Amino acid sequence: MNTTPAKGLASVPDWLTNEIVEEICFYMNTFQAESLLSIARKQKNFETVDYATLMTFDLFEATFATSDGEIRVAWSAPLMGRSQIREELVSLAF
Repeated sequence: MNTTPAKGLASVPDWLTNEIVEEICFYMNTFQAESLLSIARKQKNFETVDYATLMTFDLFEATFATSDGEIRVAWSAPLMGRSQIREELVSLAF
C-alpha cells in the first residue's frame, strides 16, 4: 500500500506521517467501508462501483481504489491538521 503523504512537496508537516496515513487508511477500510463506497459513488463516472478502499491521502486529496479503477478526490481545502481529515471524509460521504 502506497501511503506516501503530500507527493511533490518539499516539506511534509510533522503531523502527517506515513504511520498516520496507514492508520487512517486501515481504520477507514476496516470500519467505514460503506462511507468510502458513498464517497466513490458521488464522483462522476463512478456511480456504480461495487467497492472502494482508501489507498492513501496527502494534504490535497485522497486516492481510492474502486471496482472501476483509481479515483482521486480533492479535499475542500488543504489539510491543516489531523482532525481535519475526519471532517473532510465525513463531508465527502454525506
